Order: sequence, then structure tokens, then C-alpha cells
Amino acid sequence: MKQPEVREHWERLAKSHGIALAATTKTSTIKRLEVAALERALRAAGLTEGAVLEAGCGNGWHCTALSERIPGVRFTGFDYVSAMVENARELAAGNDRVRFEIGDLL
Repeated sequence: MKQPEVREHWERLAKSHGIALAATTKTSTIKRLEVAALERALRAAGLTEGAVLEAGCGNGWHCTALSERIPGVRFTGFDYVSAMVENARELAAGNDRVRFEIGDLL
């Protein structure tokens, strides 16, 4: 079972930061490094087409950025914080290779 404080923390960040990196990351440098590492891993796995599922997608930065870097792949992200999912949908508006859903891994 999730602690209510954890959900409240992410809901607060989602509401106060929207689609900004600050909702899930302290600095843009960290986010760029994360996206670059994920891209390297996906390419090393030979993924140039198909689909990727991201659990705990937050406000969608990874899926959205990766969809721009690996054009043959579709990305779906899910998160249990509905405000994060709403922000992710806003961030990826118009990108038909990215979608976001509310979901709980547990």
C-alpha cells in the first residue's frame, strides 16, 4: 500500500510545476542525461520500431523526448497521479506516437 504522503508529494509537484521539468527533476542537466541514457539503452537493445511502456511516467518528459529521438517507436506512459498524467498529455499534445494513461503498477 502506498503512503498517502508519497501521493501528496507528487500531486503537489504536478499542480505547482505542470509540464515543467521541476515536477520530476531538480535540473535540466539531469533530465538530459536520463533521456540520453534511455535512448542509448533502447538503441543498444535494437529498438528502432515497436512500442515502449514507461511505468511511473510523471509528466511525460521521457516518453515525449524519446519519441522525438527514435521516430519509429510508439511510447505509452502511465502514472498513478492523475495530475501528472494530465500534464503529460499537455506536454505531448499533437504527438500521435505518445499517449498517457492513469494506472497503478501495484
